[in-house]
Amino acid sequence: MNRKLRKELASHKCSLDGEYYCMHHPDALLPKYRMECNCRKPRPGLLFQAAKEKDLDLSKSFFVGDALVDVKAGRAAGCTTILLGHPTTFLASLIEEEGARPNFMLPSLKQVPDLLESLRIRSS
Repeated sequence: MNRKLRKELASHKCSLDGEYYCMHHPDALLPKYRMECNCRKPRPGLLFQAAKEKDLDLSKSFFVGDALVDVKAGRAAGCTTILLGHPTTFLASLIEEEGARPNFMLPSLKQVPDLLESLRIRSS
C-alpha cells in the first residue's frame, strides 16, 4: 500500500516526507504495547512528533484520512482535514455526533493532489 501511495503521489509531483505509526492499543496482545498513549488517534501525538522532527507548521498542513478518528487527530493538531469517503446520511449524522467535521471530503485519495493544487493556486 505504501508503494502504491507513493507512486500515485509522485505522478502528481507530490511526496511523503515521513510515515508514523502507533503500535499501542489498550487491548494489545503483547504487554509492551498494551497502553493508552498520546500517539494513538484521535490524539495528535504523532502529528506533533512529525511537526517537531520535520519542522512543520501544522496550521499550514493537511491531514488526510478515511475515518473520523483521523479528522479528530488532524483538528486537534491544528491541521486542515480531508476525509476520504462518500457522503451518506449516516456518515453526516456520525460527523455531527462525533464533532468531527472535516474541512474537505473527497471520494478517494486520487482527488487529493488536485484539491491541494487548486488551494495553492487560490492562495497565490
